[in-house]
Amino acid sequence: MHAIWYFIKEAFRGFFEAKMMTFVSIVTIGISLFFLGLGVTVYLNLDKLIKDARSQAAVVVYVTDERAGDEAMVADLLGLLKEFDQVDSVRYVDKQAAWNTFEKEYGATMLDAVDENPFPASVQIFVASRFQRTSEIEQFMTEIAFLPGVDGSAFTREIVSKLEHAQNYFAIAGICILIVIVAALYYMISNAIKMTIYARKELVTNMGYVGATNFYIAAPFVLEGMLQGFFGALAAYTVLLILRIALTQFRINWYSEYHVYLFALGIVFGFLGSMNATNKFLIKSRN
Repeated sequence: MHAIWYFIKEAFRGFFEAKMMTFVSIVTIGISLFFLGLGVTVYLNLDKLIKDARSQAAVVVYVTDERAGDEAMVADLLGLLKEFDQVDSVRYVDKQAAWNTFEKEYGATMLDAVDENPFPASVQIFVASRFQRTSEIEQFMTEIAFLPGVDGSAFTREIVSKLEHAQNYFAIAGICILIVIVAALYYMISNAIKMTIYARKELVTNMGYVGATNFYIAAPFVLEGMLQGFFGALAAYTVLLILRIALTQFRINWYSEYHVYLFALGIVFGFLGSMNATNKFLIKSRN
């Protein structure tokens, strides 16, 4: 118990003695974790936006005029379509509804010269989320092409393809940013603890001479690194909270439950960085 109290006391002593180095370390950790938290928030919002947009991409199946004029045959076709695993829901648009939609969007002038309704009846098929890849939709369209009453089909191939590419780019960019931030955290904490150790080099060396174990020497510095990581995470969390309050008028999902993990990251990297610094010093001092 006495040893634990000593470790904690020495950790806080080092934390407050090297004020400038500790401040710089906390600020750097805070900035890194802030951008990490902000990046995760942006990525998750964009990912949701992409998924929502993709879920709106429907396959349109055009129905022959013969089948469109028979309600029972239309019902049979809808029943066949609903049996496919790829189908999340269907919406039937008859010829008159197609006419009304065109008239509403483009005006009646363009239809004045038309004697009869030229628009085909159609079925809008909303594809289940697990089947929304371009290749899967194309395979699905091939399967339904031979259903009775189907007179062709179409879907927004270009839009879906662009969304898929955008999602991949976001994932790659996110991983790259994460690697940079992790490296920065590790390097900064490691160097901050290294400077603290060298500031107390004589004390550490003397402790080794009187028989103190490596664990006994290293423990206060490791705890100090974890403290720096914690307060850096606290600073990042506070700024994110302020930003969230300032932007309440915007419809942004902040995914605050993920921001709590910033504390765990700060402490873990504080531990790893300080362990690296103390191990290097102790190895060097023994040689």
